[in-house]
Amino acid sequence: MIADTDVRGDEKTDATQIFDLKGALAYASGIINTIREPLVVLYPNEIISSVNSSFYKTFKTDIRHTVGKNIFEIGNNQWNIPQLRELLEEILAKKTSFYDFEVEHNFEIIGHKIMLLNASKLIIRENSDQMILLAIEDITERRNLEKKIEKEKYIVSENKRLRGLARQKDEFFSIASHELRTPVTSIKAYAQLMEKDFEEAGNKQAVKMLSRMNVQIDKLAFLITDLLDATKIEAGQFKYHKTNFDFNGLVNEVLDEMRFVTRTHTIEARLAKTLFFFGDRERIGRVITNLLSNAIKYSPGTNTVIINTIHENDQLTLSVEDSGIGILKSDQKKIFGKFFRLKGAIADTFPGLGLGLFISADIIKRHNGIFNVQSKSGKGSVFSFSLPLDKVAAPAMEIAG
Repeated sequence: MIADTDVRGDEKTDATQIFDLKGALAYASGIINTIREPLVVLYPNEIISSVNSSFYKTFKTDIRHTVGKNIFEIGNNQWNIPQLRELLEEILAKKTSFYDFEVEHNFEIIGHKIMLLNASKLIIRENSDQMILLAIEDITERRNLEKKIEKEKYIVSENKRLRGLARQKDEFFSIASHELRTPVTSIKAYAQLMEKDFEEAGNKQAVKMLSRMNVQIDKLAFLITDLLDATKIEAGQFKYHKTNFDFNGLVNEVLDEMRFVTRTHTIEARLAKTLFFFGDRERIGRVITNLLSNAIKYSPGTNTVIINTIHENDQLTLSVEDSGIGILKSDQKKIFGKFFRLKGAIADTFPGLGLGLFISADIIKRHNGIFNVQSKSGKGSVFSFSLPLDKVAAPAMEIAG
C-alpha cells in the first residue's frame, strides 16, 4: 500500500511539474509574441528554433519558410549578411552577448532596412547546448529622420551663411555706390565746364568728344544709382515720396529727355486725356525711362517705339511697344529678377547689370500696381504696368519701401 501511494504521489508530482512547465511556456510565449520587435531563437548551428509573430509580420514570411531553417538560408538567402554571421559565430566562441550592433541591408522582399541587433546566449538547462536569442529592431525610419534633420540643419546653416554673404555683398555695393557717386559727379561737372569752354572757343572736335564723354558718364552714374537702389530695396530702405501729379505731364517730360538722347529711334506717343495720379513722381518716371531705354536698346535695326497710356475702370495703364529681339517665354518670368540678363548671341552684346526691371517691378508693386509682358522671340515686346487710381486726392506723404 505504501509503495502504491508513493507511485501515485510521484505521478502527481510529475503531472504538476508538467502543468507548471506548460504554464510557464505559455506565459513566456505570450510575452514573446507581445513584444513588438522581431525575436529569433537559434540553435548553436544557426538553425531557427522559433520566432515571434512580429518577425513574421516584419519580414513577410511564415512558419513553413522559417522554423527549422538555417537563418542564413531563409528568404532566398537574404539573411546571409556577413556582419550577422560574424557576430553569431563570435558569440558562440567567445562572448555571451552583444548589444546595439547596427546593420544596413537590402532585403529582397521588404527592401532597404537599417536594423539594430541585440543577441544573448540562452542557458536552457545545465550541460545542454546554449541557444541564442536574437532581437531585431527596425530603425530605418529613425535613421532616415535623423538624416533628414541633419540635412535640414545643414540647409539652415548654409542659408544663414549665404544670407551673411549676401548682406556683406549688399553692404559692399552700398558703400561702393556711395563712394563712387562723389567722383563721378565731380567728373561730370568738370566735363560740362570743359565742353562749355571748348564750345565758346569754337573747338567743335573737342566739344564732340566731351559730349560723348558726358553720355558715358551719365551711363556710369545710372549704373551706380541702380546698384545703390537695389541694395536699398533688399534692405527695405527704398523710400517713396507720394504726391498728386499730372501723369501725362510726367510722361511728356520723360519723352523730351529720351528724344534728346536717342538718335536711332522715333518715339510715338498715344496718350489718354490728362489725369492726376497719387504716387512717387520721380520713381514712376524712372520706370517709364527704363522701359523706353530697354525698348530702344533691344530693338536694333528698327526705328520706332510706341508708348501708350489708357484710363479705364479707375485704372491707369502705360505700355511701351517695340519691334526688337523679343524675349523667350521661358525667360519672361525671370526678367524681373535681380541681376537677370537675357542670354544669347544677340542679347549678350547689350550692356547693363540686369537691375532696371528689378527696381521697376518693386516701384510698381509699392504703388499696388502690376507688370505685364507680352513678347515673342524675334518679334518684339510690349511691357506694360497698371496702377489703381485713387478717387480722392491724398496729401503728400513719404513711406519706406
